[in-house]
Amino acid sequence: MASTESLRKEFEQYMDSHGVKYSTVNSGDNIDLLSFDRDGESTRVFVDFDEEGEASTVHFCVQNFAKVKSEELLAKALLVVNGLNMRFRWLKFYVNTETLNITADCDAKVFPGSVGEECTEICFRAASIIDDAFDDLGEIIEKDDDDAPSREELLAMLKKMMAQLADE
Repeated sequence: MASTESLRKEFEQYMDSHGVKYSTVNSGDNIDLLSFDRDGESTRVFVDFDEEGEASTVHFCVQNFAKVKSEELLAKALLVVNGLNMRFRWLKFYVNTETLNITADCDAKVFPGSVGEECTEICFRAASIIDDAFDDLGEIIEKDDDDAPSREELLAMLKKMMAQLADE
């Protein structure tokens, strides 16, 4: 049985040899990130080589790739996401009903000797599916603005500044 780290390194070597750009998010936890351009924006696929049990499974996650515009659209978003789950078999989609963020993920069993090709294929397939999903999600999601912090981020920054001012 191969180690989790050796599987991640094999994946990275495959991407290096094929000119696929990636970054290592956390080598200790064996997590890599691939970014794909989508109409001037980015689809980010996290590749997490599982540490638990046998080192032969990988979790792929396109976390918070979209956000439902408002709570009033949540029911419609859930119906659209359900439709995406029926349409695409490679990823499962879900909506966090508290934050209204939409995430897609999947798992795969991998094998030494083919993990690089397998994981790279899944990443490219996930990015393509996300591109297609944006057509279905259309009017119910916010437009992505990476430079602008979310409401939750703004509130967290405000609380942090208030705490710092209180300490002075």
